[in-house]
Amino acid sequence: MATDADAGSTTPDTPSFAALGEGAFADLSGSGSGPLAFAAPATGLGRVLAVVLDERQVNADDNVSAWVATTGKYLPGYPHHMEDLQFLTGPSIADVGGTPLPEIVEGSAGYFLHAYDASGAEPTGWPKFTGGWHVANAAIGDVDGDGLSEVVTLTREGNLYIWDTSAPVGSQEWPKKRHDLRNTGNYHTPQGQTGSTVHNGPLSAMRARLSLPAGTNNDRPRLRAILVLAAGSDGIDPHADGLSVILDSGAYDLPASGFTPRRSAGAIATRRGRDRPRTGSPRRSSSGSGTGRSR
Repeated sequence: MATDADAGSTTPDTPSFAALGEGAFADLSGSGSGPLAFAAPATGLGRVLAVVLDERQVNADDNVSAWVATTGKYLPGYPHHMEDLQFLTGPSIADVGGTPLPEIVEGSAGYFLHAYDASGAEPTGWPKFTGGWHVANAAIGDVDGDGLSEVVTLTREGNLYIWDTSAPVGSQEWPKKRHDLRNTGNYHTPQGQTGSTVHNGPLSAMRARLSLPAGTNNDRPRLRAILVLAAGSDGIDPHADGLSVILDSGAYDLPASGFTPRRSAGAIATRRGRDRPRTGSPRRSSSGSGTGRSR
């Protein structure tokens, strides 16, 4: 990545290097189709020398940097001056100014929480002064249900701050530490996804019976069961996705075509359990019961 400052940079200390904190990815153009950028805490060479030498170096400066992810070149206006180190934090990126442009929201040991857009400009009302050392990434979302985003942050002194913004709530670029509720650190992971898109709740067998009918052609077991979805089990649909069943003798994959609704949408019965066991060792159990799980 580039280390020599862009012509519009506000830091006097170059070259500058990503340092100490964690980074975040975002499309800072606000278009949804712009180049992906990478933003991270940074520090200049003079600031690094000031840590190890007896005297503070002239022009020593901390900053936040943003690069075009595919080229490693600085965005115009970066690296951007920060008051102090950001070694326990990283940027969150979302619209907090009410324009379509997202801002890089970053705090430091200098007591300020900044919000810089792609050009390095801050919206009206920013930065925010907390009087404390920022030790965590800010989180951005609708806290009070008014349809607008709020910015939440805390300081080393134990103070929690929440600010209103004029920005409509919506899908944000990188609204919290490690991007999403699963803390994947993956830009493409849905931000609100906390579990599988298919299985978001428990599934239990209310009644089940496994049998092997008489006859020379009946060489596979038949499973008859009523499965009950727990309240709030959004996304579980064996009719569309099929089901996996683990028995003493092995694990079976049942296709969606093997299910028909019975009595209500909350009760599901299998027409037949004639699918071949999956490859692998059978699971042993002291009982003869089976359990169902959504795939």
